[in-house]
Amino acid sequence: APSLQAISNVLEEAGEESDELKQAKLLLEQELPDDIEQARAVLQQARLGILSAGNKLSSASEKLHKSIQLNVEKLSSLSKQLEEAESEARNDPLTGLANRRRLAEYLKTLGQSKFCFLVVDIDHFKKINDTHGHDVGDEVLQQMAQMLDACTRSTDLAARVGGEEFCVIFPDTDLENSTH
Repeated sequence: APSLQAISNVLEEAGEESDELKQAKLLLEQELPDDIEQARAVLQQARLGILSAGNKLSSASEKLHKSIQLNVEKLSSLSKQLEEAESEARNDPLTGLANRRRLAEYLKTLGQSKFCFLVVDIDHFKKINDTHGHDVGDEVLQQMAQMLDACTRSTDLAARVGGEEFCVIFPDTDLENSTH
């Protein structure tokens, strides 16, 4: 009886009903007939009801598993979209470097600790765009970003702060050590 009740509870939670299981419970709760063939028939009928409920339980389990899998896939997709959105909100799309928002957040994390910074501005950048076009200008910005990124430590932050202006923050670096 406790096992049948547990199966019944699981089926109800899965949104399934099993009249066969209810019938089997009723059959098993009554006294068996004295005639062995009639008793065997009652028990066989109860057995078939329990087997039918077991099949429904298996089917409900498969549906639940598929539902869980679908929800895991949705969560994974949403998590990836969130990561991409956060990256877009804090990184310059052209150069891949940090943008001004991420730079400001990074500076706040430094608090009162010492740091040095380098500001880079590409002189006469407008001439590059006017003479060779914006695609070449974009390539120049990307190459500058690659150079800055290659020359920084993992603790440093290189950022594009505007048009052709870049900034590199060197945390835990004083003026004397900044030139090394």
